[in-house]
Amino acid sequence: MIHVCYTLRDTSGRYSKFVGTSACSIFENTEEFVTIHILHDNSLNESNRDMFHKLELKYGQKILLYNVEQIAIEQIETLRKEIPNIDKHWATIAPLYKLLISKILPQNISRVICLDADTIVNCDIKKLWEIDMEGKSIAAMPESTCGIEESFLNNFAPVKLGHTKWNRYFQAGTLILNLESIRAHKDGDLFTRCLKYMKQFPSGHRDQDALNGIFANDFVALPINFNHYISRARKLPELKIEREIYHYVLGRVGLEMKDPFNRLWFSYFIKTSFCSPDSIWHFFLDMESSVNKLKKNADTKFKHAKKFFELSMKLPRIFFTRQDQINEIQKKFGIKRNDAIIDSAAKNSIETLIKIMQQTNFEGSNQKRVYLIHVDAKSYAGIRDKLKDSGFKENEDFFDIVGNFSVSGTFAAQDWLVKQI
Repeated sequence: MIHVCYTLRDTSGRYSKFVGTSACSIFENTEEFVTIHILHDNSLNESNRDMFHKLELKYGQKILLYNVEQIAIEQIETLRKEIPNIDKHWATIAPLYKLLISKILPQNISRVICLDADTIVNCDIKKLWEIDMEGKSIAAMPESTCGIEESFLNNFAPVKLGHTKWNRYFQAGTLILNLESIRAHKDGDLFTRCLKYMKQFPSGHRDQDALNGIFANDFVALPINFNHYISRARKLPELKIEREIYHYVLGRVGLEMKDPFNRLWFSYFIKTSFCSPDSIWHFFLDMESSVNKLKKNADTKFKHAKKFFELSMKLPRIFFTRQDQINEIQKKFGIKRNDAIIDSAAKNSIETLIKIMQQTNFEGSNQKRVYLIHVDAKSYAGIRDKLKDSGFKENEDFFDIVGNFSVSGTFAAQDWLVKQI
């Protein structure tokens, strides 16, 4: 028996179809018996429950539903209490449900494949199931395997903090969890360990960063064919569908049927009960909304970037950053002779920054500088508010060069630009 797990939050009622389509692709390509475990919350409606039931009956396989808000009440309350704005995060709370797998799944299950909803298993999943984990707790694909560059991966918390190397930072879209090893760990269960990490090292990629930080030396690297990014596959010289697991992260499913990867997704979707005229119409509306949001975000990013480069051409720059980040800044922005550095880790650094800005960027000053803030998102929010309270203007006197100009900060803008060229 092969065990596969998904996590699901579906407040609109229109996201379950992605889990259903991914599960369908497994059933279509795998002869072995498969049990799909779906960790969901109260947002899963009766109609979608029925769709999952029809899917298991069609293929003679098994789909088990676990309501985490009923089974793990204490842990869910703890997550909402300990992780700020957890329900407002772009990825929702759902990915964090995977931290409950070792607790919720039956104790006799010693191994499980964990997949993101935006995956298509265009191969026999038994090949992944039989991977030799060499006694490690996790099997996952390093992001670098799919061509993600060092400069981008250096921005992730576990890499930046030295908890793992950039070329070993793995993506959590396809995982194999050795539950026997995870449950036996002396430092507690998976949920407790990951929550501790997320609280100590807050980041935008919460569960993924925590897993990387905790299992940096306890994972086996998967090859690209078990987590092939569609964004990369679409750039290959020959657009050929292989017997692989495709991950639509950063690639998105679209309605353009000239694209073979869109056709691949829909070839499985139409075999599920989730496919209906209404679902196609809502799919179109969702795509249209996504494109409009991307364009708006891109326009904002490029507006800020244009202003930044205009000012950088004629004014000296002052970087507010840690000393150990100077090499990274040198690579990205090139430090010039008339540039200066303020150590953000120094005592009273923010007060020092404000004092210097008051000496240069007052109204009518001919000594203006461009102040470039290079800190994490949480720290930037506090610094931004203090600078605004002191009368300085964001994206004019100072810029967030992590949020606006790093690879991660401009992905949406770049993605939109590529679609326009």
